[in-house]
Amino acid sequence: MLGQSIRYLLVAVVLWLTPLSAFAQYKNSAFGLGVGAWSINQPSLLDSDGHVHPIDSRPLRVNRALRFSFDSSFKMNDDHWWLNTGAAVGLLRFSPQGGDALEEAFDKEANKALGTLMGIEASLGLRNYFLTDRMRPYLQASLYFLRILTFTDRAGMACEQGALCETDRTNLDNFLPHPNVGAVHLQPGFEWIFTRDIGLNLFIDFQRWLIINADDNNALVFGIGINLYT
Repeated sequence: MLGQSIRYLLVAVVLWLTPLSAFAQYKNSAFGLGVGAWSINQPSLLDSDGHVHPIDSRPLRVNRALRFSFDSSFKMNDDHWWLNTGAAVGLLRFSPQGGDALEEAFDKEANKALGTLMGIEASLGLRNYFLTDRMRPYLQASLYFLRILTFTDRAGMACEQGALCETDRTNLDNFLPHPNVGAVHLQPGFEWIFTRDIGLNLFIDFQRWLIINADDNNALVFGIGINLYT
């Protein structure tokens, strides 16, 4: 009787473990949804003489955002390598951080004139999973294009703050001189397949915004998401 019970127990254990081992046999595509807090550094607004940079060389001063992302992944010839394409929408703001009085005044006026901005991203990247079982640490490298938009009525008005602006140009020109941004991203992450074909994704996204004629921005996203294998 005891021997028969042990056999039943072993069969039950095998049946329970079988789906777990099958988690590694993934389908060939997946899509993911994510949300993250987006922190962006603020390059100095001032030149070596303490004056505000002219528009062409003026850096972007947006520095806080919330980002919502969607991506699709396609398995390549090896389970470890996946091609990733994605899109994201971010809500960005100018948030004064103290420091130089002129920079703080610039950020306050930019926030007043342009309000909350919308950033729309498109990406193409390559992801490598170091392990392909239930616990799946990975590293992804991507190229991004970011378009920043504003919808306030004041954006198209002439800037009236002579100490901060070129008054013959609009608020949009002065406070958002580079609305189109290219970027390179490096994203370490960890995916946990907690049930068949569904994974919880935790990631940190390191970003370098590439801006012509002005100082680049460094940005960081702390995010969480869900990946669904289809």
